[in-house]
Amino acid sequence: MAICNFYDSAVTAGSGNGVPQGIFIPPSDLPGFNGSEFTDTSEITKEGKAIYALLNAVYKNTATTPPLGFASIAKSNPQGTGVNQSTESISLTFQWIQDLSNKTTYAPPLPTIGTNAGLGGCSLEQIFPDCLKIANEGAIPGAGILLLASDIALYGGSHPSTISVDARDWIAGLFGLLIANATLRTTSIASAITNKTNALTTKVNGLQFPASWYDANSPLTGLLAGDIPHYRIIQDSFSITYEYINDPIAQTFEVRVATA
Repeated sequence: MAICNFYDSAVTAGSGNGVPQGIFIPPSDLPGFNGSEFTDTSEITKEGKAIYALLNAVYKNTATTPPLGFASIAKSNPQGTGVNQSTESISLTFQWIQDLSNKTTYAPPLPTIGTNAGLGGCSLEQIFPDCLKIANEGAIPGAGILLLASDIALYGGSHPSTISVDARDWIAGLFGLLIANATLRTTSIASAITNKTNALTTKVNGLQFPASWYDANSPLTGLLAGDIPHYRIIQDSFSITYEYINDPIAQTFEVRVATA
């Protein structure tokens, strides 16, 4: 499975145009991409650039004030790997609520009372200001990437009703999609991704509920104390490491696609 669909030009809406339902993100929301690179760049380089851009956009817009359920989001210090070459990692630890009463899993609900009422959410618009929600056989406005609703759903993310509503589960689903499907560099496979969490060995951890989450007066979530016995907190951790190369003459940098 590819991490996304790449488009190098606009697509007109209409039956049979091949456009699936998803979230379209233009170059303006993808750090390091410009429109021409969707045409003149190899697929594996575009993948590396897309992963770099998506991770850094999420990190930039959530690290200072992590949304509810983001136990941590972190970016490592660069590590030199060669002349003008470095790697860095971005990681997310996400908490899900399991409701045993109806066998569902979802992001921690936002509080509805107290001083924290309504706080803790994160919309796609906050991370990707120019993104668009695309329907099946909808129009693509120009160069950019489309993250498919069906792919994000495989990793727990629901397709938002609008780009302005809370989409924390979509963000966690994006990390799951990247972990499972990003091309990992090997001695025979070129990629910008030098390391990532192994999706085949990932195991969630169960946690104790903090009392602050269901405080009677000003809770941090919308959970009620009386319901806690049939809830569980489970936690997923994801991490991706990419390599980039600096050009000290031009004072630019780019993802580095290579074999190990």
